[in-house]
Amino acid sequence: MRNHFRIFILNLLNLWILPSACPCMGQARQMMHATEDDYNRWGTLELKSISDKGKWITFEMRYENAMDTLFLCNTSANKTYAFPKGKDGKFAGEKTFAFLDPKSNLQLFNLNSLKTAFLKDVANYELPRGGKFILTSSARQNKGRLLILYNDSGKVLYTLDGIAEYVLNSQGDALLYTTKENNCYEAGVFHFDKCNRAPITEKSPYKLFKLTWQDNERNAVFLSLRDSVSNKTELHYYRARDNSLFSFNLNDKKPGTDLIINPKLPLQISKDGKKVFFTLIRNREADSKSKNETVEVWNGNDKSLYPTRSKAENGAETPKKTVWFPETDSFLELNGNEHFTFGITGRQDFAVIFNKKPYGLQDKYYEEADFYLKKLNSGSTISFLKKQSIDPAQMKFDPSSNRILYYREKNWQIYDPLNGQHINLTKSAKISWDNDSEPSIRSQFGPYGYAGWSIDGKNILLYDQYDIWLFAADGSYSRRLTKGREKNISFRLNNHSLNKTFSMAEDFTLQSRNMKDHSTGYHVLSFKLREKLIVSGSKKFEALLQSQNNIFAYTSQTYNKPPRIELKKSDANPSVLFESNLHQEKYGYGKSEMVYYHNTTGEKVKSALIYPAGFDPSKKYPMIVYIYENMSNLVNNYQNPSMQSTIGFNITNYTLNGYFVLLPDIFYKKGNPGISALESVQSAVNAVLMKGSVDSNRIGLYGHSFGGYEANFIISQTGLFAAAASGAGISDIITYYFNISKNGVAQSEMWRFESQQYRMRNSLFEEKENYLKNNPLLNIGKVSTPLLLWSGKEDRVVPYTQSVSYYLALRRMKKPTVMLIYPKEDHNLKKHENQADLSRRMMEWFDYFLKDKKTAEWIAEGTSSD
Repeated sequence: MRNHFRIFILNLLNLWILPSACPCMGQARQMMHATEDDYNRWGTLELKSISDKGKWITFEMRYENAMDTLFLCNTSANKTYAFPKGKDGKFAGEKTFAFLDPKSNLQLFNLNSLKTAFLKDVANYELPRGGKFILTSSARQNKGRLLILYNDSGKVLYTLDGIAEYVLNSQGDALLYTTKENNCYEAGVFHFDKCNRAPITEKSPYKLFKLTWQDNERNAVFLSLRDSVSNKTELHYYRARDNSLFSFNLNDKKPGTDLIINPKLPLQISKDGKKVFFTLIRNREADSKSKNETVEVWNGNDKSLYPTRSKAENGAETPKKTVWFPETDSFLELNGNEHFTFGITGRQDFAVIFNKKPYGLQDKYYEEADFYLKKLNSGSTISFLKKQSIDPAQMKFDPSSNRILYYREKNWQIYDPLNGQHINLTKSAKISWDNDSEPSIRSQFGPYGYAGWSIDGKNILLYDQYDIWLFAADGSYSRRLTKGREKNISFRLNNHSLNKTFSMAEDFTLQSRNMKDHSTGYHVLSFKLREKLIVSGSKKFEALLQSQNNIFAYTSQTYNKPPRIELKKSDANPSVLFESNLHQEKYGYGKSEMVYYHNTTGEKVKSALIYPAGFDPSKKYPMIVYIYENMSNLVNNYQNPSMQSTIGFNITNYTLNGYFVLLPDIFYKKGNPGISALESVQSAVNAVLMKGSVDSNRIGLYGHSFGGYEANFIISQTGLFAAAASGAGISDIITYYFNISKNGVAQSEMWRFESQQYRMRNSLFEEKENYLKNNPLLNIGKVSTPLLLWSGKEDRVVPYTQSVSYYLALRRMKKPTVMLIYPKEDHNLKKHENQADLSRRMMEWFDYFLKDKKTAEWIAEGTSSD
């Protein structure tokens, strides 16, 4: 960059940092009180990328007032360069760092000379082939995009004008594009090495869009819009080896059909380049014309609820996964209205489809179904599994073959459709592979998971509660790769790639979490030497980046230590490259610690306790108990103070305002969700009261969603809390049990109780006493705690009428309450003004009752007994 500009930026950075980092000697530090106006000073640190050899890293500080800054750091010299409002920083090897500035310039920072070149009027850019080329894109009104290709020295190699849409291939050496000129469209391919532009379609009045490359190949597919009213489209496949173009028009194959290609779902080319996958849906226009406004008949023996059955009968419910064979111009619909497509096997010779209709309405979110395999070359179907869960975590595909891994009867098993054999991989390992046997009942059954297949398909990585296991895919051997169970540490692969493949010849990184105190770490796993520690401690480590020569950058934080970037080289101690939010020292923060309590059955359970800023052990403080399920894992989470909370509650806002905040884990027992929460919360609070710093008469309670239900129930059983707030919570589990969900598929909410979060495990009619006993509304006569209720009026998960019911009951019983209903808001608040309003009102609510600050007139007026 220009030298004077660089010096200016560095001086600016020093102005930000030095006053906080170097207080005047000999002066007593005066802690400031943080107000809402101060919250914008806090930023969020995001570690973005590391250069190939680890000499450079880039990161961002993002702020709610949008005064974001992009940083570049030399890890060897520990020098940092700041680019206010810079964005989209990328490395081109160890030579160049590129980013967009706020004036729409692409700045190319030379990492050797520290000088900057500018490319003007750039909206987006790419660095193909590791920075060998620079591709810029500029939007021009009514003229499409202008693409310019440069070499790595900034010399213009080629210009493409009038571009409507474009996408790079995975190798970064070719560009698939469409142009628009005089309402005519054309598609083409541009090859970087040859600077060759080759049209692949003739000019046409039809819009060309949804450009998609084949993975790691040069073939491509795209759509053309034939009718903008009906959204009818034609599919095109470009075969690169002979520049052939194949086209598929569904109306030619099925005249009069009301199905169309769904342009919102992905197009995919098979690995062999001979098949194209897409999804058909019913035309919305046709659907609207066929609406039947006659009486709805809800049969008692329907296999699905009427809304779902009605859509299926009209052909509008089930998307139809379809495969097209361009070379033969044939196609195959993989599922009908009663079947759903689960996935395609790794070699893409079979589709896995399922039918859940035989089992009717089920009491679980992931229902059980009969699974089938459909051969793509013939369309024939064979039975595969009966009554198998449709949970996507319980069935995976080998990327290198047609084999299928699935979880059933407490074991991981493999099915090979080529020989029809099932192999039970894990039966000889005497270990639990799912969470069903854990002491506190989980909200939903699930296996601990699958970590991936080896590239050659010979081995599989699986998780138990603590460790990572290696299994031969043929079942011939197994080996535990980590030793977490002995130390109560859970190991998991770090940021594993989406294709879930690994090489036995390469090491990979692991994340670890101590299940007792939530300390974390990173490790390197070698198949020969087991895991080797990178870093660990009573902190939260995240965002690990690794260079090609095994230099590691990551962030660390605790509750009262803002996120910072650390660098780890070889066996040397970590070095600190950057610390965020240094101004925090002016305000002071509390601290966090683990607090343990014993429940009624003697189990030791965790809680996280966050101390107020400027804590004085000689004083007593108010405390807020924030509940959901397991909350103690937040013990080392740093949280910026902010009024922008989707649930109106920010832990740091309260600790800076002189509150303790308690985050208890809840130990659940079958059939008693409310009572379990009550017992756990009371025990956790009592453990904290033993410390002597919390005023037992000034304790508040807050929960949202399921936590809102728990808060509603707890205050109906105890007078422990001087004030409470409940957001989007259930108040009457009986009416909610019979509710039909509006959140996606029409489904009764019974599954939430019988196999999920409410943990009843049986129906209302089998557990009537427990349903009644754990119902907040039926116990409302015991409520003595002032309650603030809030809900979004368009909540699709918990109807806002659940809050209304509790509000009406509290009114009828003359209990102090106020309810806030936010129009056009869902389960979580999205509008910033509503988030700030709720955050402010909730703080005022707790201040009113726990700190005796009677300044909020809306509370005095709303809760007065006059």
